Amino acid sequence: MTAPDGALAWMQSGEALLRAGQAGKALDAFDAGLALVPGDPGLHAGRGKALLALQRPSEALAAYDLALASHPAMAGAHLDRGVALRRLGRLEDAVLAYERAIAVDPRLAAAHFNRANALVALGRDGAALEGYRATTAITPRFAESHLQAANMLFRMRRFAEALEAYDFGLQLAPDNAIGHVNRGTALLELGRPEDARACCARALALDPGLCEAHSLHGNVLVALRRLPEAVLAFERALATGRAAPGLLLSLGNTLRTLRDPVRAREAYLRATASPGSAAAAWFNLGNIERDAARYEAAAERYDRAYAIDPDLDYLVGTRLFNAMTIADWKPLQDYATRRGDAAFTEPRGFSPFSLLGLVDDPALHLQAARSWAGKWSALDAGTPTPRPGSRIRLCYVSSDLQEHAVAFLIAGALEAHDRTQFEITAFSIGGPRDDPMRRRLAAACDAFVDCSAMSDEDVAAAARALDIDVAIDLNGYSTNNRPGLFVRRCAPVQISYLGFPGTTALPGLDYVVADPVVIPHGHEHHYTEKVIRLPNSYQANDRSRTIGSRAWSRDELGLPAQAFVFCCFNNNFKILPETFARWMRILEAVPHGVLWLLEDNAPATRNLRAAARGHGVDPARIVFARRAPLDDHIARHRCADLFLDTLPYNAHTTASDALWAGLPVLTLAGRSFAGRVAASLLHAVGLPELVTHTPEQYETTAIRLARDPAALAAIRGKLTANRLTAPLFDTPRFTRDLEAAYRLAHARHLEGLPPDHLDIARGTTAP
Repeated sequence: MTAPDGALAWMQSGEALLRAGQAGKALDAFDAGLALVPGDPGLHAGRGKALLALQRPSEALAAYDLALASHPAMAGAHLDRGVALRRLGRLEDAVLAYERAIAVDPRLAAAHFNRANALVALGRDGAALEGYRATTAITPRFAESHLQAANMLFRMRRFAEALEAYDFGLQLAPDNAIGHVNRGTALLELGRPEDARACCARALALDPGLCEAHSLHGNVLVALRRLPEAVLAFERALATGRAAPGLLLSLGNTLRTLRDPVRAREAYLRATASPGSAAAAWFNLGNIERDAARYEAAAERYDRAYAIDPDLDYLVGTRLFNAMTIADWKPLQDYATRRGDAAFTEPRGFSPFSLLGLVDDPALHLQAARSWAGKWSALDAGTPTPRPGSRIRLCYVSSDLQEHAVAFLIAGALEAHDRTQFEITAFSIGGPRDDPMRRRLAAACDAFVDCSAMSDEDVAAAARALDIDVAIDLNGYSTNNRPGLFVRRCAPVQISYLGFPGTTALPGLDYVVADPVVIPHGHEHHYTEKVIRLPNSYQANDRSRTIGSRAWSRDELGLPAQAFVFCCFNNNFKILPETFARWMRILEAVPHGVLWLLEDNAPATRNLRAAARGHGVDPARIVFARRAPLDDHIARHRCADLFLDTLPYNAHTTASDALWAGLPVLTLAGRSFAGRVAASLLHAVGLPELVTHTPEQYETTAIRLARDPAALAAIRGKLTANRLTAPLFDTPRFTRDLEAAYRLAHARHLEGLPPDHLDIARGTTAP
């Protein structure tokens, strides 16, 4: 036998042994052949295959290099060389090897597929998607390539396309359990939790121990608001022993929603052990402490999360908001110094609400809202078409339909609605309650529905079943909000009102209720909603609110009898260091003045007194008021002389409380909605002279009024005269204006016109 014939025999033997799974003997065969013909490229390539099978990729790579040195047109060798490079972690080189294989044989499906897999590992999802599509163009019935393409589309948030690809792949491989899980995940993102649940059932029927299926089932049950069942599903996933790091976070989040902080804390603590979830776990442990008003403990946990991953979504905003709650301004100042001009531009650094109190920039507020709203961007339920009715059917949706600031503001307007023209429904999404305000609100509506245990999908379906014409979101991005309701379309016209002073950027919200002060003409581009401008203040007020009859004395409130009392009952998080510095300069200029603040938490009280000392002001001149029942709280405003507002987040309900009690409010108007509310209220009560536009004007006005009792008395007299006649507290007049807004928005829909800016003062579409 000649050497070439002998080498061929050894090659055939080696290939047979490889097929038989005997890689070691195959390697011996290829080596024997190479002893006869040392340069044979086929034998070197075969040797490379054997070495790959023996998990010796470095030696395999050398074998392929020898094969290709003499025969570069071996597509299979380039392909396998790419496999060796990928096993060695050299992903970019692997991609090049696969591309050389494709250049030799453009229809080598395995090269396209492996290249796509390497691109996934490199995070180049778009190019990977092209690779999987090239694979399926060559081998249309290759299920795995369809399913991988679907995964890429999912990662690119193209959920509807991903669903189509999953459907096609699962037709080819109906027993692919993980494929059913991934399809269910896409359905969940598309707002179809019941369909996603069917995918879980199919996956678990195929593989009862599949961790991912139990985990998805838990997420589906969360979406369906079946939280105790979700906990069980997450626990079943954990019991498989193959849980991903995020599973403990999901369990903890569900337990936190169920108000079970002990078990939630246990889940988060377990999650801190995994590098992949440690930062998020410490973040959520901070949230547990914050829920319990243990703000300093929360700060410690947020700091631990920040040390691990400062770019964790929404951590920086939550951390700074918590620090502001206890008047610890150092984290804010350090962050602003380190980040400079880019401090508040992190696309996923700040929730919309956390940013309102930190920066007076409506463009940044819009950016934060758009980032947040992206969570619901895939939902598209279409626009319902209610049956015509003799009355316009309104539905107010809120988590705050109980003893809450929003309820105190809106109650009078609900009662004042013209029931011959409007049918009023309220959807409560904040949990069952039984307090006087809840009972009052329920009595003010034609229907009052507790939707707290219903899924977003079911709440939207309930609104459609009631043929709601106009749905009003009283939450926005405030606590316990449910944006998914409005993305799913509860009504053909949907309006953001009162609960959140800014844009939501949600595709389902058509309008935001404002006035010419909070959203001046020319500022519409900062809002994705069309702007409805009421003729006076946008803020509803209840003129039937009582003021407590208790005659407070300054002595019992800890206030000096002869002092000039500046006060601010805003939440502590609204007090920026710049605002506090203005107040301290005012106190320096008014030696007989004191500052009366809300006592929200002990750390804030301690830090604010220390800050006063740092400004050279005696901390005893800062007096703190404990929380009190609303009637008594409003009554004690009579012991103050002038309310000093905050910026960038003004007094809102607290400003109307002060004005209702007869206490003048001095504000510094900002650029954003949240920073112009007090100005809106002052214009509507006839006191525009208390709206300042520069920090210097704010300070000099406060000092002037403290030094000029006659000027302040004139303002107090004007407020007393206007209180029951000016538009701010004229509830029936306000309600007629709000109803005019609803009519115009509803009429545009009936005429087939898209939403547009509406000016209720003119009764027309705004120019």
